[in-house]
Amino acid sequence: MDKYVPPYDITEEMLELTSEITEDLGRLSNVDDLERLPRLRRVNRIKSIQSSLAIENNTLSLEQVTDVINGKRVLGPQDDILAVKNAFAVYKMLPELDPVSLDDLKKAHGVMMNGLVEGAGELRTSSVGVINEQGKVIHVAPPHDMVKGLMEQLFDWLKTSKAQMLIRSSIFHYEFEFIHPFADGNGRTGRLWQTALLASWKPIFEWIPIESIIKDNQEEYYRAIGLSTSEGKSNRFILFMLGVIKKAVAELARDTRSHQSHISNQINALMSVIETYPMSAVELMEKLGMEYFCFHDRDIAPEGATLKETNNNLDKIVPIIKSEMERTGIKLLWGTANCFNNPRYMCGAGTSPNAEVFAYAAAQIKKALEITVELGGQGYVFWGGREGYDTLLNTDMAKEQDNMAYLMKMAVDYGRSIGFTGDFYIEPKPKEPTKHQYDFDVSTVLAFLRKYGLDKDFKMNIEANHATLAGHTFQHELRVARDNGVFGSIDANQGDMLLGWDTDQFPTDLYNTTMCMYEVLKSGGFTNGGLNFDAKARRASYTGEDIFLSYIAGMDAFAYGLIAADKIISDGVIDNFVADRYGSYNSGIGKNISEKTTSFEELEKYALENAEPLPESGKQEYLEALVNQYIISAGRDL
Repeated sequence: MDKYVPPYDITEEMLELTSEITEDLGRLSNVDDLERLPRLRRVNRIKSIQSSLAIENNTLSLEQVTDVINGKRVLGPQDDILAVKNAFAVYKMLPELDPVSLDDLKKAHGVMMNGLVEGAGELRTSSVGVINEQGKVIHVAPPHDMVKGLMEQLFDWLKTSKAQMLIRSSIFHYEFEFIHPFADGNGRTGRLWQTALLASWKPIFEWIPIESIIKDNQEEYYRAIGLSTSEGKSNRFILFMLGVIKKAVAELARDTRSHQSHISNQINALMSVIETYPMSAVELMEKLGMEYFCFHDRDIAPEGATLKETNNNLDKIVPIIKSEMERTGIKLLWGTANCFNNPRYMCGAGTSPNAEVFAYAAAQIKKALEITVELGGQGYVFWGGREGYDTLLNTDMAKEQDNMAYLMKMAVDYGRSIGFTGDFYIEPKPKEPTKHQYDFDVSTVLAFLRKYGLDKDFKMNIEANHATLAGHTFQHELRVARDNGVFGSIDANQGDMLLGWDTDQFPTDLYNTTMCMYEVLKSGGFTNGGLNFDAKARRASYTGEDIFLSYIAGMDAFAYGLIAADKIISDGVIDNFVADRYGSYNSGIGKNISEKTTSFEELEKYALENAEPLPESGKQEYLEALVNQYIISAGRDL
């Protein structure tokens, strides 16, 4: 018995189209590297799914399908939502599927239609017909008892056919729809399988949304199937699909060029390493070339029902972190305890009016210190947020501050006793959630430290947005810390001046980063501290690409700031201006004032004998414009 060969003719028009598509694919591969565009791949995957399901009357929009795939809650028919989840799962399986295996086809159908129909993944056992939107039967499929044999014949042909894959996949698509091997889901499965066949020939087809072009030409799609059936060969359908594929390839080339035109070579290089998101923190740091990380104890391991259980959770994860640090060379900048989120800390930790809460906080800090030492941390941070009060009517301020100082003193003593040689930091924060916090700003914290004799043990971990919330600039807080010898480390965030809460945005303000790095350089640089991105992407930025770009933007912002600040200092333009502005203190009465050798009587005599003083212009606008020019120049130098 001769092997089955689906009826079709190879025409000059088909050959011309396949040649053009192959040439287009060649140009696409040479010009645009889709592997560097994970966002575009994901968008195209979602377009494929939404379009293929829309042909089957799925009601979800592209935005809703995107939300379903991203795990967001969507209001819509449950079957439509499930269909999206199933389709996303099966499209992810494409690299694992053998497109010439009937068993793999049934497996794919089983995933595609799971929970939607009975007998998902099994060939139909009853007769079916295709009905159009008007309720008219447009195709009666072969009897169910012939389906198995017809599908085996079709796959035998598929395995041995020498037809060009563009044509072969289109023939298979038509024959599949003609046989209609499943009780339901044939349309979406047939379109999926042509994509699988094409991807086995050219992997780029996994990301080409052919289905969206079919949806846009849905009537022609069904007409091509009908004409091929009436003519007894698949020519019409082959030509239709070749036209669809050519258009889809052309659109991909356009989209990749458009996408790449807005992305720098540097970002493209970094984006080339992005694979599937989400990924572990270590993977993120490796791909971005980060050398340090920080930890909050409750971020690396969940709280248990008891402190003992929580500590056991930490004991399980810390060896894993340590092993990854050894493997990658990534080091720990600082650790801290989250004595903030749990309701037990609603009235503070070290400042709690409840002694049992104080004891719990001490135990938690002890454990966090031990982990910091075990991982070789260069610092340990105290950050409050709840160390304050909402009303003095129920608050013993003196007692709360005494207790906080005692907790910090115990932490220092214990840390040194177990081998901690790094810096202890306090992170000032003025408000949110408590109305008035004891660590309001650098000046307030400095007064606290000096009162309790802790100023030799602690430095500042300064966050930009906390400075904003305190009514200061980032530079102001850094300057106060520098002038008082307590500059330590930085949480490199920014906030929004229009918002009254801590937004933890990735930094992009080049003026702020320049003035920050100016203060860092003038401090002699970091010793044990560094720039920590205690930040998060905006709510509307939720993709893996967004996370990468957020870190890149933040690091670049500080890199520009460092270059500009270094040039400002090297050129001496601000130092010289400031020195000139205070030059009157270098001689005469000014020198006496500087050396503290004058008196009220002498100063009065001087004022009476000399003309009315006239201060020189501060030239603020000039200096701000000058800084801007250095920032612009830094950009040119890179």
